Amino acid sequence: MKKLIWLAVVLAFAVWIGTNVKSDPGIIIIRVAGWRVDMPLWLAIVAAFFVFVLFHYMLKIYDNLVHSSFWVGDFTLNRKKQKARRLTHQGFIELAEGDWIRAEKHFLQAAEYSEVPLLNYLSAAKAAQELGEAKRRDRYLKLAHDKTKGADIAIGLTQARLQYQQGQFEQSLATAKHLLNLAPFHPHILKLLKNIYQQLKDWEQLLELLPNLRKHKVISSEEEKTLEKQLYVQIINSYQKQSEKTLEVFWHKIPKRLQTDPDIVYPYALQLCQEEKSLEAEAVLRQCLKRNWSEPCIYLYGLIKFQDPQKPLDQAEVWLRANQDSPNLLLTLGRLCMQAQLWGKAQRYLEACLKLCALPEAYAELGILLEKIDQLELSNQYFRKGLIQFVPIELTSVATHVKFPEKI
Repeated sequence: MKKLIWLAVVLAFAVWIGTNVKSDPGIIIIRVAGWRVDMPLWLAIVAAFFVFVLFHYMLKIYDNLVHSSFWVGDFTLNRKKQKARRLTHQGFIELAEGDWIRAEKHFLQAAEYSEVPLLNYLSAAKAAQELGEAKRRDRYLKLAHDKTKGADIAIGLTQARLQYQQGQFEQSLATAKHLLNLAPFHPHILKLLKNIYQQLKDWEQLLELLPNLRKHKVISSEEEKTLEKQLYVQIINSYQKQSEKTLEVFWHKIPKRLQTDPDIVYPYALQLCQEEKSLEAEAVLRQCLKRNWSEPCIYLYGLIKFQDPQKPLDQAEVWLRANQDSPNLLLTLGRLCMQAQLWGKAQRYLEACLKLCALPEAYAELGILLEKIDQLELSNQYFRKGLIQFVPIELTSVATHVKFPEKI
């Protein structure tokens, strides 16, 4: 459209010159430093027009030359970017194949012109980690941080994971805690912290983290329940005898719903027994067994030393009504009767236990009982049977094939 307008203007101008040049050609006089030039007006106009056109095209040629240099620059840059993409692609293949040396080299070569240098530096860090080069790994992570804005979480998570994989659990923990301050509810950070605490056996810190793990769907509700029980057991087992009141204080922090859970009650009661706190152990076991029957707990109940064994004996006999097929309950009843010096009753319970299950402990208790009432031969038989149950070997496997020397 612009060209048509210009063409119309030029034609109109030519027509005007053609119609006026004959009647009044005009003249232009130019004097410069003693020189004089006379020319018709129409010639001056035409000359000016051609000078304008010449100047216009010279400017276009100059502009094209300038832009052609930029085009050459763009062409070179595009080639470098293509090479970077090719090297990055090759690096990922080598990383997957376990060729750590080449992968690291190619990721670094491509990083400067890579469209996503963050991936190059993080991948180079992984390759360096596999080569055991922790210093190079950390340098690449720093370069990733310097070259990329707004990727602190991604870089930090990669660093913490690599430290974790290297067995640097304390360093990984420090990095993960820093990330948690930046993103308190990030599920991958929470999951990593969970794994770190498990490796460090820091059960109390993991217990504090547990609600957030479930809230942000790092673990399911079922996994939370299982893990919660495991943590309480681990913490109870970690307490030593010299802790005095510490264990009881911790026990009262455990939710009421778990204070009758056999998996938690058993290690707690066992600790109390080891600290010679029989009354406390009996109370905890009794409350548990009333609600949740447990063979390990009733077994432990029979190991408590009572000053007055009659009450726990009466309680155990109540439990027998609903648990007549429990060998551990019958063993416990036998032991409680022995504490109460009810020898005949103890013998009946222990023999009933052995009819259900050949427990080595029941044989041993019967042997001790019969020894006390001077039935030594029968006592020795039970001791022998208990030993065979405890060490299940064929006594005849050697004795029947060895010829012993006759007495001289």
